[in-house]
Amino acid sequence: MNLFSSIYPEYLQSSYHINYQLKLLTSHQIELHDIFYDSSLLPYLIDFAEKENILDYLQFWIDVERFHQTAIIDRNIEKTLLTDNALRIYNRYISLQASVSLGFDDAIRAHILNVVSVKQIWTPVHR
Repeated sequence: MNLFSSIYPEYLQSSYHINYQLKLLTSHQIELHDIFYDSSLLPYLIDFAEKENILDYLQFWIDVERFHQTAIIDRNIEKTLLTDNALRIYNRYISLQASVSLGFDDAIRAHILNVVSVKQIWTPVHR
């Protein structure tokens, strides 16, 4: 069990987290990244995305963000698991046979497949 999984649930119930949420909601500077990781705000974004018919795009963004965070945070993750996760995203949203096609063009599709195939995903890109 890692530190995150053992302490984070307790933090979510603490006054520190409530204070963070209050500051976040009253600062008028909420970023999309903040919403992705806030279980009380994410359902509202999902509801909005459903109404605007952009839920597939939002789910893609969330999946990629979670993949990116996993690659950065968990340095001990097995490279095969990282590859499997990348391929799952590719197959679901990007490939020609994608179950949720988002309309990526051939050049982008080829580039992403090349990155995943030659295992360049082991070095995460920092923002």
